[in-house]
Amino acid sequence: MHLPRGLELVRVLGVGGFGEVVLARDPNLGRDVAVKLVHGGGHVQDSVARMMREGQALARMRHPSVIHVYEAVQVGADVALLMEYVDGGDLTGRLNDPRFTVAERLEVLAQVASGLEAAHAVGIVHRDLKPANILVSGAGVELRAKIADFGLARLSRDTEAFRTEAGMAAYTPGYGAPEQMIDPDHETPRIDWYSFGVVAFRLLRGTIPLPGQRAGVGEELWERALALDPADRVAPGELVAALRSLPPGAWTPVLGSGFGDAPPVPAGPVTVQSAAPDTVLASSADPGWVDVPVYRPPPAPRRGRTAGPPASVLLGVLLGVLLGVALGVVVVLLR
Repeated sequence: MHLPRGLELVRVLGVGGFGEVVLARDPNLGRDVAVKLVHGGGHVQDSVARMMREGQALARMRHPSVIHVYEAVQVGADVALLMEYVDGGDLTGRLNDPRFTVAERLEVLAQVASGLEAAHAVGIVHRDLKPANILVSGAGVELRAKIADFGLARLSRDTEAFRTEAGMAAYTPGYGAPEQMIDPDHETPRIDWYSFGVVAFRLLRGTIPLPGQRAGVGEELWERALALDPADRVAPGELVAALRSLPPGAWTPVLGSGFGDAPPVPAGPVTVQSAAPDTVLASSADPGWVDVPVYRPPPAPRRGRTAGPPASVLLGVLLGVLLGVALGVVVVLLR
């Protein structure tokens, strides 16, 4: 492992197909930094140049709800992204925690929505928004949420490990927008809008949206957030404002104590749709699946057929016929 000159390795934070993430110490500035080493892959010159440009664009963006990229440095055939280090876990670790209040969940969504809006304003799309890419620290008034790996889904597609082939894509099924499944290179802010809607649903409903599951509270709003047509989707900021406008206690039946252990049973047919997660995960992170019972209505009678008599009636008729035959045989034998 080669770090940019002057950095001292503290420990490895994670290893993935794209490379490694490590915690390093910058003795000159007296601060800890997270370093993401992205492998250059087969087409070294082209991919490194592309990643350097994208990394530099990320470094120019500053927002309190986005992990700051300090700089992008070429290290041999790799690119090292020096980033802000946040000493806290990602949102995945809090999803099923009943102590994580509704107010805190809505605050996380508000901060993430603000970060997305700032990024989209300068032409940067995340492409892989999910709980594992949202770092959370503190609680109550000290609660802070920061979006990580902004744009790295696209950077990683330039690497050999993440090239879009053999069923791999730079998004996470369940969170990726339907149009990403059709065209992995599709890139507009509205793919992030869809992913944000899934994250919000996961936070406030306890599951990701599944076929056969009613949205319940705010049903029409969820339909807009998770619309299959990008033109029909609601922006993250508008979604948060609408969610906050719902009456107090609206989420209590869902987010009660231990809600993650016993998701609510769907009470009707499909009203919220999401594309089926039928592709391979683009990362090893747990996308936050929770099994829920799926309502399946009884099959409708086939056309052209009418309902027959009950089975008990048919059985009685059959027994009567058999008894009649038996009596007839006895009469014949007695003659």
